[in-house]
Amino acid sequence: MNKPPVVSRIWLHLCLIIAVLVLLLIVCGVLWYRSDSDLRRIDARAKVLGVATTWEAWGLKTAAAERVEIWKRCADLSDNQLPKYPYNSIAPEEYPPLKNFNPIPELLLKHLASLPADKVEELMTLIELLRDEPLALRDHVSLLSSQPEILTLRQLTEHLRHIAVVAPKTEIPLLRMVTAIRSFHCMSICSYLVKRNTAHMAFAAVVNRLPELKGHVPQLADQLDQLVQGFDHDLQTALLSEFITFRLAFEKPDSSELMTWMSCLGVASDGPHPVIPRSLPLPVLVRCGRETVLDRLLDSIQATHHMPVSRGQLTNLWNSMAPDTGPSLWNNFRFSDEFPLLIHQNYDGESIAKFHHQSQLRLTLLAAELRQKPWPVDLFDPSGKPLRRYERAGKLIGAYSVGSDGVDDGGVRKTDIVFPLYGPWEAPVPGSP
Repeated sequence: MNKPPVVSRIWLHLCLIIAVLVLLLIVCGVLWYRSDSDLRRIDARAKVLGVATTWEAWGLKTAAAERVEIWKRCADLSDNQLPKYPYNSIAPEEYPPLKNFNPIPELLLKHLASLPADKVEELMTLIELLRDEPLALRDHVSLLSSQPEILTLRQLTEHLRHIAVVAPKTEIPLLRMVTAIRSFHCMSICSYLVKRNTAHMAFAAVVNRLPELKGHVPQLADQLDQLVQGFDHDLQTALLSEFITFRLAFEKPDSSELMTWMSCLGVASDGPHPVIPRSLPLPVLVRCGRETVLDRLLDSIQATHHMPVSRGQLTNLWNSMAPDTGPSLWNNFRFSDEFPLLIHQNYDGESIAKFHHQSQLRLTLLAAELRQKPWPVDLFDPSGKPLRRYERAGKLIGAYSVGSDGVDDGGVRKTDIVFPLYGPWEAPVPGSP
């Protein structure tokens, strides 16, 4: 039986309406995808904040060619010509690591004795020529820029830390170590965090020789203070660099550079480590999330405009990048040694803020102890008291902070932040070496 003509016309009209709506949706989608109104809003906000959106506007200049060549030679010596101590964290008994307050491993002593003296001397001379100001090795980076200087700084600091434990008192290369760290220019959050970690290595090296250095190297204490004062600026530089890098990359959501970078970090389902199901094409996901990401970075830059950066500001800064906010595209980015730009670390804001201020306390404490002056105020103590003394059997072991909870637990490592200075924090186990 044939359908009534009226019903057929209704179905025809419905199909036409659906077809028009689909066509309209496609046209609107294409117009939305090609629109850069979100980037214009970001640019307008950046202008109000006084934040550059291009490398040219930032005016970043590479260091003088002579200093760049000095760094390259330092990198060559550190990475290729000075043998590395082959510490294996999986089998530490084969090559025991250097630990504070423990005897220097025999294998490490043999390793240090085998280092070519002429190469070591050349390295020390070159580091002095680097000077303390940040050494910009490039005037821009992209999402796929490799930053080999990150690994070089790690290795260079490790060499100097080992040499420092056996060098004569008048030749301890601690000043050179701090100079190398201070000259490191942070072009990403990754490089900023690495600079912090190498500062911890410098602290460990100084503690190894602290009793004989106290009161005799005021210039080292000054260098440590200047290193701490530069941390906030390093964070600003790293955030601004990442903002400009992503702002430029997001202009073309389907660029091969952006797609390659995301695949390397495992954003795509066909990447090495899938993070999210690829329910939409990656360029569409980029277009959906780019304004949120750039807004977060601007929030972070704004939060660091006032020096020094408070713990509350840092907590809010990193929590604004937390994995439970914004499009899922930007969640859980993995660290990449090869492409060390990242939007988000898998830490909560409180952990990052704690790390930032713990680093400051560690180095300012050491500078005060070298000068034999009163210890600094505990940045975590709501009452504003200085760091606490920790003693065992009447002997000063070190200092401690009350930690994030603001409660003095007497130097318990799990809840307080501890800074050993003259001995291991925990009492040695009877019979242990």
